[in-house]
Amino acid sequence: MRHAVLVITTLVLLAGCATQRTEVLSMTESYPPTTEVELVLDPPSRPHKTFALLEDRYGGTPEEINARLTETGRALGADVILITEVKNETQTEWVAAGSQYYGRGWVTMRYEPVQYRYRSVRAKALKYQ
Repeated sequence: MRHAVLVITTLVLLAGCATQRTEVLSMTESYPPTTEVELVLDPPSRPHKTFALLEDRYGGTPEEINARLTETGRALGADVILITEVKNETQTEWVAAGSQYYGRGWVTMRYEPVQYRYRSVRAKALKYQ
């Protein structure tokens, strides 16, 4: 029972920290969705323009992260998604793990640390000129 509560609490905390953020740099320019989006680690040699900043903190496998970034870039109309930063992060939360009775009416809460790991990826959406 205690293990199940700990697992459920961990899943709720993971859902709370999972975010995907997109910041479009120009409100006057927008592009139609694209069908092909290239995912790169080095800036392309062709002339290009950065029009959005992306951040993915859901975690998962690299393939899942790349798929989410590619899908976001496709919806924004990007030709290229340039990955600029990848960080593995750990966050610790203290959750109630039950209470302890000491006699004479003294009851205290016990807390246990719960650590969860996620991968934070930052990228730029690029459009060829």
